[in-house]
Amino acid sequence: MEEMKMWKREKVNNKGMTLVEVLVAMAILTVVSLALLQAFVSSVNYNKDAKEKQRGINLAQTIMESYKAYKLEDVCRQFNNVDPFIFYKGVIGSYAETGGSVDVYGNFTPSPTNEYSFVMNDVQYDNNLYDVEVAMKANPDAISSAEIAETPQFNAYNDAIFYQPSDEYKYVYEDAIDQLKDAGMKDELLPTVTTLDKSKITIDKRKVEISMYEYGGAEIVSAKVTYQYTIADYEFITTEDLTDTLDGSYTVTVDGTKDSTVYDVYNNSVTRPSGAHLENLYVYFYPAYKTDFAGVACDSDEIYVYNNTGSSHKIFLVKMVTPGFSAANIMNSESTYRPTVVIGGSHCSEVYHNIGKKLSGDGVALYNMSDANSSAESCTFHDEWYDKETKVLVYDIEITVTNKKKGAVEIVLNGSANDR
Repeated sequence: MEEMKMWKREKVNNKGMTLVEVLVAMAILTVVSLALLQAFVSSVNYNKDAKEKQRGINLAQTIMESYKAYKLEDVCRQFNNVDPFIFYKGVIGSYAETGGSVDVYGNFTPSPTNEYSFVMNDVQYDNNLYDVEVAMKANPDAISSAEIAETPQFNAYNDAIFYQPSDEYKYVYEDAIDQLKDAGMKDELLPTVTTLDKSKITIDKRKVEISMYEYGGAEIVSAKVTYQYTIADYEFITTEDLTDTLDGSYTVTVDGTKDSTVYDVYNNSVTRPSGAHLENLYVYFYPAYKTDFAGVACDSDEIYVYNNTGSSHKIFLVKMVTPGFSAANIMNSESTYRPTVVIGGSHCSEVYHNIGKKLSGDGVALYNMSDANSSAESCTFHDEWYDKETKVLVYDIEITVTNKKKGAVEIVLNGSANDR
């Protein structure tokens, strides 16, 4: 009986929470929940801002690294309407020229006081729109004086610049691989440009042709290079597992269809209505030497420039030192190098060049240069323009990325690039 009373008493005391206790608990829960919710919202906003900031940093870093891969002359060419924003195309993410434009604040000139900047508007990256300003300024502490081909100030809208790639013979080797494939070599045994037996290949002739002309109201400059080469006794295994050899003479031509960024030199179809017009042509080329210090020799080197624009222009032909060549290599190579240069077309030109000066050692370099233009006037040639020049070695680069939607600067990235 006593046990039953105790059980009833305990049951009565276990009646649950009172209303006051419930209200107090709810108040405490509300305060805690609001604090947690506020922290969550703040965290989401912070993460969103951080993601947008990181996106801007990624864009700036990618442009910076892509920018460093090009010479200043290549950057200058962006404003000649030749494949605009080429150094930007390495960006990871979607790329679109959504009404983008380029504003030039100054012209490139190789001097310590030069400043070069431009803006890419409406750059689409990772589904966001940005404006990107690139400012380049010469570092006054990184300059040198060297005996190099002195060049006047470049004008972004009026100068055409052809800069020959130092690895140009890769096109010959790629074509040779195609010839082996066509001859029946097993696909799995086909060499690469690196593994190709280049000792079996002789480059007989290189012909560089630069054409200046008008088309559709625009002034255009294009380049093409033709290589004649011979494959001798190249042994390979056929698809039938038989041993065979390839012999023959072949020709391969490289132009804008293979690399528009190099061989489509100038086109002012967009900028001409704003006053752009072709004035000067700069041709930077590596000699096709008969010596094989670079692993390849070329028996004949020809350069043709055709001026069919209907007016006179200045043409600058700049012979450059082959990368990796020592002074002794250059001296030996220059002693047997004798290029043929022909200036043709429907109108005369004024030609400045350093072809007659050896790039190493004393003496005069041999060459054949002729005027083949069809006008009544003769071309004029100048070879006394090779002098000491102050050369900028390092340019400081500042990239500013502005978020179009926020209307605020996302990141300012500073770096530098060598003028190689």
